[in-house]
Formats: sequence, structure tokens, C-alpha cells
Amino acid sequence: MIHVRTLGALIALTLVLGVAAAQTNPLAPAPAPAPYVETFSGSDPAVVFGGVLSIGADAPWTGALTGSAYELRNATDGGAVRFHYLTSLPGASGPLSQGAVSVEVVVRAGASDDVAGAGLILDYQEATRDYFAFVVTARGYALYRRDAQGLRALVAEASDLVRAGAAHRLTARTTGGQVDLFIDDTFVLGLESGGPLDGGIGIVAIGAGTFEYRTFVRQVP
Repeated sequence: MIHVRTLGALIALTLVLGVAAAQTNPLAPAPAPAPYVETFSGSDPAVVFGGVLSIGADAPWTGALTGSAYELRNATDGGAVRFHYLTSLPGASGPLSQGAVSVEVVVRAGASDDVAGAGLILDYQEATRDYFAFVVTARGYALYRRDAQGLRALVAEASDLVRAGAAHRLTARTTGGQVDLFIDDTFVLGLESGGPLDGGIGIVAIGAGTFEYRTFVRQVP
């Protein structure tokens, strides 16, 4: 059973995996790897964001690199979901969900549309395709869970932090099983699991609208 409480939400899950911290020399630890930064400003789909982005028409979605952003458009299907994920990065060790990950997004959808949103994929499990999705919408934010029960909203709230059509940065900071979620550096939601998150990370679009992704950053724990 999953329990949700907004502004400090507690989500009880069962995730079982031990993650051992690697340390090659306890007397002189190696410098932490540099953050992974993707600006989506490149023009080669084979290079940008690990080459996993969808480009061109794939109904109902159309993806494009505009030169300053990655854009996803969906004009017809309010129930559609499109996401792209990473499970490994050069020089990164351990699960990518550990540490801090952020993305700057712009959502252009109807002001009365409480579903359409864009943001982060967290703890993506390749074997089951389960994940969390933390998104900003036209009027607020939402947290979704995809598992054996399908995709469902755990939290969906209007918020004065969000301005329709404006760029907002979503951040997830994860240590073990504790996850803190932020919009533009303001804390909005917390998650706590029974074990460390061990899945992949990425970007997601939900519903009908135009969604832009401008900067994606992953920092090691």
C-alpha cells in the first residue's frame, strides 16, 4: 500500500536492494565525477541524451531538437505518455536514481488541463517498466506512479509556484530511500521507501500539449 502526504509526503514502498559504497582508497578518496549535463542544444539525435530521444512523428507524438531544447508535441491524445530514460552514464557508478537529478521544462497546455505535464522519470525499472514521474502541469505539479496497477496520480495539486507557459526546474534529491522533490529550489514533496532507489532516470511527457526540455543535470551522491 502506498501512503501519500503532500508537502512532506511519505510514500511507503517495498524496494529491496543493498547498494555498497565504492571507495578505492579510504586514505585518499578519488575526486567525485563531474555532473552529467545535457542542454539539448545539439543537433545530432545519436549524441544528445545518450541517443535515446524520439525524433520525428510517432503518433500522437512528434519529437524535435530545436537547437536550444528538446520538444515533444501531442495535439490529440490526452491520455498518452512518452518518456526517455538512462540507466547508465560514462563514469557513473551505482544506481542513477541516487544523488540529485533536475530538468528545466516548459509546459504549454490548456489552463484547465490538470493532466498534461512534463518532468522527471525516477527509479525506472527496465524489467517491469515501473517508475515514478514528477511533473509540472499548467497550474501546478503532480507525482505519478507506474506499476502493475497501471499509471496513476499519487499527488496532483495546483500551486502558486507554477506559471503557465514559464520555464520551471524540477529537482529530485535522493539518498538511499529518501527523496526530496523541488520546483525552482522550493520543496514541495517527499518520498520515503523501504530501501534505496536503484533504477534509471529520464524525462517524461504526459497528456496533450507542447513540452520543452532545456537542461538536464545529474549529480552524484
